[in-house]
Amino acid sequence: MIGLARSMSGVQSGVSIGPDKKVDEFAIHIHGDSALVVGRVTTRYQFMEYQRVGPPPAQSQDPVAIDQERFIRVYSKVGTRWQLISWQTTAIPKR
Repeated sequence: MIGLARSMSGVQSGVSIGPDKKVDEFAIHIHGDSALVVGRVTTRYQFMEYQRVGPPPAQSQDPVAIDQERFIRVYSKVGTRWQLISWQTTAIPKR
């Protein structure tokens, strides 16, 4: 349990995992030798001109796009180590 918590401590504190990604709503649920890690990832990015399709956006539009996903990871304790068993990521629809 302590090893899993330590390995995930950077994510749990909300630290950025890349220049444009942030994890929040993070939680670890320990159930005996199994653990669930859940959270939300927010990705901010900006398309380059060569990636655009159609006419350029109006000047008033924010050039930064934001995507959000929820994730769940399932770990099992094997000996003294936590092993990833399964994971799922689901996109959060834009409003």
